[in-house]
Amino acid sequence: MKKFIVLLIITTLLLSTFSFAETEEVTVTIPPYDVAVNGVKIDIEHSQYPIINYKNITYIPMTSDYLAGLGLRLSFDGMSGLTIDLAESVTPLEQNFIGVYNVIGSSHTAKLVPFDVTVNGNQIDNSKEEYPILLYKNITYFPMTWRFAVTEFEWKTQWSNSDGFSITIDKEDFFEILKIEDLFEINDRPDESFKLVNDLDFNNINHYRDSEVYNEYKSSNSLPVDLVLKSKLDGNGYTISNLSLSTTTYEEIAFFKKIDNGAKIKNLKLDNFTANGKSDVALLTISNFGTIENVEVNGRISGTDIMGGIAVHNFYIIRDCKADVDITGNYIFDVAQSYTGGIVGRNRGVVERVTTNGTISGYNSLGGVVGINYYILRNAVSNVEVSSSNEDGDYTGGIVGINDGGRVENVISYGEIAGNSYTGGLVGSNEDGIVINSVAANNSISGNQNVSAVTGRNRLSDTTSDDYGTYNNYYFSNITISATKKNTGTDTMGVPVNPYSFVNLSQDTSFWNVYKGTLWNFQTIWQVINNQVQLQE
Repeated sequence: MKKFIVLLIITTLLLSTFSFAETEEVTVTIPPYDVAVNGVKIDIEHSQYPIINYKNITYIPMTSDYLAGLGLRLSFDGMSGLTIDLAESVTPLEQNFIGVYNVIGSSHTAKLVPFDVTVNGNQIDNSKEEYPILLYKNITYFPMTWRFAVTEFEWKTQWSNSDGFSITIDKEDFFEILKIEDLFEINDRPDESFKLVNDLDFNNINHYRDSEVYNEYKSSNSLPVDLVLKSKLDGNGYTISNLSLSTTTYEEIAFFKKIDNGAKIKNLKLDNFTANGKSDVALLTISNFGTIENVEVNGRISGTDIMGGIAVHNFYIIRDCKADVDITGNYIFDVAQSYTGGIVGRNRGVVERVTTNGTISGYNSLGGVVGINYYILRNAVSNVEVSSSNEDGDYTGGIVGINDGGRVENVISYGEIAGNSYTGGLVGSNEDGIVINSVAANNSISGNQNVSAVTGRNRLSDTTSDDYGTYNNYYFSNITISATKKNTGTDTMGVPVNPYSFVNLSQDTSFWNVYKGTLWNFQTIWQVINNQVQLQE
């Protein structure tokens, strides 16, 4: 009890030390349903900081007792605001009451938190959250949405009309993967979590000579089953190496067929992987509907349709990842259907804090990070040399081939870019999307028609709206641009900046457009290495 009171006093003093601007107020209620954490029913009526409900979503207070019982840790300072991430352990939830009484169903006033909030290294834009993080009784409250409860905090949640809302946290419930054969338990145990406890080398496949894994792999360069991850896989810092997959048919090729909704794969390295096919090809997965975090891949890919270093299709989150890949696109009759990216071929989710190295050559919609982007790409570095190898191949960019209604923000490209039509140091063609606060630092950019430093073409169907277009982008003044027809408008070229001055300018908050975008964060995201701006490890 004493520990709880001391921590609570410290947190309250920290919050009261700083002066915050007024923020939007909202009405919350004391919920009429039960809430349980790891089987412990919360006494909502007598909690000094009770569970609250906003817009039919349960909100949990981030007090010291809840943090310990939920397996979270929190810090706060005046510069970076509130930071919360996963703790190493979970302790039984202790309910500390101060003799108050809360009327079930009663309404109260809370407000949006007036300080920055970072969750697992990701800064939250609270003003754009449908269910924002709230401040009630001077305590931060988090919404128990799928995004926070399941994706970020890795809990299991359940709702029933009879028992209400429950949260379950079990940090020790995992199946250990010790050898190659153990990988295929992933399909047989869909509700279990997995953790590597050893490096796995497919060069040692002969050790499994009598197994189905060996026979299938040796006879057809494929795996015996299509792996589908439905829970969690923690690579635990270990490496899976020397896997070679290939097909002469139009079968999709990748280590995983799918990472399912709510699934998560993290802390894994795939080393010296090879994937050769005629259709969709990637090293890690064909489709990602879950979260891929802190994964590094390196290897070689060849295919025809859609290719990506990590995923062919992304529908949710890829973050804190690296890809060092050499990707070769083979000619197909309809090149308009091919998209290739160093991280993902086709992105309909969020890709953030990623770095790419290597080479990409192909025929259409080539990007150092994403082939075609429909949603969000931010905080990315590409050192990839990208080249279109056919006169029919268009849309070549150092970061994205086509930005189709998506948002590209805080990215930088260093690789050499060679395309045909619609070639840009960052984006081949921006189609009703937004490109902002980004830098073309390429050595050279070359092409035929519509070639420029930032984006080869900026095509907007609504020219009256400032929700689309290119804003506050720069290019290194020593870039060599060669083309039959070069676009020289500031919307496609950006603004020249001395490459030697950029390192210092990029750390000046006045350099970036905060109205349309966000600052480059040199505290937790960016760093300077050898006079180059790169992502922090």
